[in-house]
Amino acid sequence: MARPKKTVKAKEPVRIRFKELKNGNKSIYLDIYRDGKRTYEFLKLYIVPELDPASRALNEHNLALANKVKADRIIQLTNNEKGVTNSMLHSRMRLLDLIDLYKKWIDDNGKSMGSSAFSGLKKALIQFRGDGVTLKQADKDYCIAFTHFLRNDYKSRTKRPLAINSIASLTASLSATFNWAVRNDYLRENPFDRISSNDRVYHVESQRNYLEIETTDCHRLSDTRACEAGVPFLMLLRTPHKRHPRLAVGADSQGRRTVASVGSDEENRHSDLSSPFVTGNAVAAGTRRCLR
Repeated sequence: MARPKKTVKAKEPVRIRFKELKNGNKSIYLDIYRDGKRTYEFLKLYIVPELDPASRALNEHNLALANKVKADRIIQLTNNEKGVTNSMLHSRMRLLDLIDLYKKWIDDNGKSMGSSAFSGLKKALIQFRGDGVTLKQADKDYCIAFTHFLRNDYKSRTKRPLAINSIASLTASLSATFNWAVRNDYLRENPFDRISSNDRVYHVESQRNYLEIETTDCHRLSDTRACEAGVPFLMLLRTPHKRHPRLAVGADSQGRRTVASVGSDEENRHSDLSSPFVTGNAVAAGTRRCLR
């Protein structure tokens, strides 16, 4: 009778192991051995004493998670040996799904980028070439064409062309998403890095014109008969642009001359400009400076 052949069990490069803790729990970690090197990965998952059905369910859940992580690590090791990178595996991911992942990372880490930036970016991308664009398709030519689309063909709610700074914000948000993807192995490189400066859009600093007036002119403007008679008065010096600050020159009943920076037209529309200058609401948001 022939002897049965022994089955050779393949050695696993990743194994689940447990470490006893002082509180009676067991910490679950992975023992990874490859190419003669051994590393450990602690999963922050624990096995607790099974005192009730809830603790047994918790242990089963944590073991299932540990086995899933173990399977993922084995796949990663195998792919690395075959020359398959994570970016190659993620090449079929939709660009919109990548933006959602980046938005979730932003929210989880309390970053300053708001959700409105992502909603506007996704809306523009869908209007550009639909919602099925993959990371493999989002290359240099795609980014250049998207920038030209924003400049010439994008349809906003107001049906007006986008301002330069709006275009720069959208492309910057997309480039930031690609940078995050590179750091997390979703992409090998950011396609915007291969675009020349002539094909990119940058923010333009807005030009603001402020009304400047000498101190002597403030004295001269407020040196009127009303001031001499002890009657409060207010004089507003406006600039041509409604969003620019305005300068208010006046005097109170004691003849004290005052200069203040007044808010925008929208703010002053709701202000009581007829009240005495020193107590009026028109200068509540401004900085008061008395000229004696």
